[in-house]
Amino acid sequence: MLLNNRPTAVFCSSEVVGERLVYIAMQHGIKVADELSIITWNSGNLRNSGAFQDHLAKVSCDEYGLSLRLIELLCEIQEGKRAPDNSEIILMPLSLDKCENLTEVR
Repeated sequence: MLLNNRPTAVFCSSEVVGERLVYIAMQHGIKVADELSIITWNSGNLRNSGAFQDHLAKVSCDEYGLSLRLIELLCEIQEGKRAPDNSEIILMPLSLDKCENLTEVR
C-alpha cells in the first residue's frame, strides 16, 4: 500500500483481531497510535490481558443496562404490548476508552 494511501484508523470487531493487527502493523514498521489507530469493540473483562492491549482504543457500552432493556422489550412482546416486528430504533450509548491511543485525523 502506498504511504499516502495508508488509513489512519481501523475498527476491528474484536480485541483478538485488534491485537493481531497491532502485531502485523509493528512488523511492517507502522507506529501504532502515532501513525495508525486501532479501535476495537470492548468485550468486557474477557480479554483485557493480551500483550497488545495497551495499543488499542476501545468502544464500550453499558452491557448490564442493555440487557435490562432487552428483557423489558421481550416482556412487552410477550404481554402483547409491542409487536414482534416493531421497527423502532433504540439507540444505545457508547463510550470510547483509552483515547490517548488515537492518532490525529489527516
